[in-house]
Amino acid sequence: FHFFSREMDQEAHKRLLSETHLKKCIAKQEVSINYQPIVWVEDGEIMGVESLIRWTNPTLGFVPPDYFIPIAEASGVIHEIGNWVFQQSIIDLHTINEHHNPPLTMAINASVLQFQSSQWYDVVKKAVDNKLVDPELLEVEITERLLLDDSSQVNKRLDNFRKLGIHLSVDDFGTGYSALTYLKRCPVSIVKIDRGFIRDIPADKDDMVLVRAIIAMAHGLGLEVIAEGVETQEQWDFLKQEGCDYAQGYYFSRPLPIEDFLAWMREYEP
Repeated sequence: FHFFSREMDQEAHKRLLSETHLKKCIAKQEVSINYQPIVWVEDGEIMGVESLIRWTNPTLGFVPPDYFIPIAEASGVIHEIGNWVFQQSIIDLHTINEHHNPPLTMAINASVLQFQSSQWYDVVKKAVDNKLVDPELLEVEITERLLLDDSSQVNKRLDNFRKLGIHLSVDDFGTGYSALTYLKRCPVSIVKIDRGFIRDIPADKDDMVLVRAIIAMAHGLGLEVIAEGVETQEQWDFLKQEGCDYAQGYYFSRPLPIEDFLAWMREYEP
């Protein structure tokens, strides 16, 4: 069949082609992980890194995560990809901390579908039981959408992750339906402010008000705050003035492959 427009037909073909290649991306070693530093706002010292998946296919070229992740979720491939990312991130964190003292933390993204699967917890527990890294150094990023799933099963799984010693953070806070009641009830310790609120600071006064409110609310609930997408000295100064805990963005470093990150870390000066 054909869609009513050429553009829709081309997009459907592209998605089908992407899904076909995604199913083989792990076996063909087409995916990799880049690492972006997270720094203390107060003094710029590195406190952790975020693990960010990258996919480059011989046919499709580089495919952005915001395009292929939804396809991976819809096709179910997200489970295999997510398991590989978690395991590889732990291995790389061990390598990173052999070159840095005090040890850095590692933030790893997780799909809602992964949390809805009992196998995800088993994969994480097995990785933690290997004792390659201290689980207190691991932070799993969840979305606001997961907080809206008020099922006892999801809440129990979140509690189980925290019992393993792993911290939980809410990624891209403010872009979805911010369920403050659930945020209070769930075992979350960190809130990440979406880059969309940081991008236009200091030009956009409304964004400044929103960021200030998020920081105050999170601190009032006993949570720490990470600001994403910091690109200028002015943005960093504003976050410092408002008492934000951590920051990440191109102002410090773009996401880098593990070897490049280690080289950057050796040369970095706050």
